[in-house]
Amino acid sequence: MLERCRLTYPHALRQLLRHCLAQPASLLNIHKLYNEFRSQGLSLAQGTLYHDVRCLGRRDRLAVGN
Repeated sequence: MLERCRLTYPHALRQLLRHCLAQPASLLNIHKLYNEFRSQGLSLAQGTLYHDVRCLGRRDRLAVGN
């Protein structure tokens, strides 16, 4: 998936997936997540995080059922 979506921060993607899987029923606030990542020492642009979330949300990118 990293190659298909051209994701450049595998650690940030791993943290994003952990966050989504830990709180599946809650809405995702990108700005709060960005601030959380910054407090953990991850340096990435907020636009990068938006791109990663958009890429994860595409059905053709994920190998999941209906």
